[in-house]
Amino acid sequence: MTQPDTSKNTLKDLKAIPKWTRRYAQNRTLPFLLFMLIYLLLSAAIGGGSYLGGKAYRAGNLPMFWASMVVAGAGVGFCFWFANPWWGGKWLEKVAARMYSREGHVSLGSSVPTTDRGKAWVAFAISLFMVCILASVALGMAGFIPDRYMQPVSALYVAPFLVFLSVWLRPVAGWIPFLWPALYTLHAILVIAGVPIQSEDWPSLNMLIPTVGYGTLCGLIGHFQGRHALKRLREIARAEE
Repeated sequence: MTQPDTSKNTLKDLKAIPKWTRRYAQNRTLPFLLFMLIYLLLSAAIGGGSYLGGKAYRAGNLPMFWASMVVAGAGVGFCFWFANPWWGGKWLEKVAARMYSREGHVSLGSSVPTTDRGKAWVAFAISLFMVCILASVALGMAGFIPDRYMQPVSALYVAPFLVFLSVWLRPVAGWIPFLWPALYTLHAILVIAGVPIQSEDWPSLNMLIPTVGYGTLCGLIGHFQGRHALKRLREIARAEE
């Protein structure tokens, strides 16, 4: 009785190693999920401070107004730190190395720009993003942007910034990051169209769901893809033993 020829399957598995390795490296998203948790806290500081500051300003309560502005300003400052690839980005890389230390080191290269032109573009994008955040917060506090339309207005600068980050992180992060700005934009379109997806009882969710919620969803999708890729690599390794 002849044995089945497994050489073709073995060769096919060996050729698939680069694909699964790349997919695994692109989807080590636990640090990103940690970032989402931190971003949730920052959003609470920025959103809560802005909301309380707006109420205090309209009520003429200046001490409460300035206290709220300090909290919101600290949130924006930390947000800037985390968005900066040379500060928060480096910190996240160190955290990632610790989180995945038992699985070894894998890298597709660095996403931090090394040329002066690249650094200038990143610095400009981050600065413009922060200016847009501050402007929208100020306009919202002053009552120029209704609470209902805060998310659609924010989509005008959040979605392009997320696309910029997704393009910049390619091929290190894969294609999943592009899902986040797509969902964010779709959410804004639905709000403008009058679809009842916003909460009146919990207005903070109207911003947290498209930011932290969709970001976490993308991170979880990436995490499970990475787990699947690692499983396939281990199966190939065991088959070769």
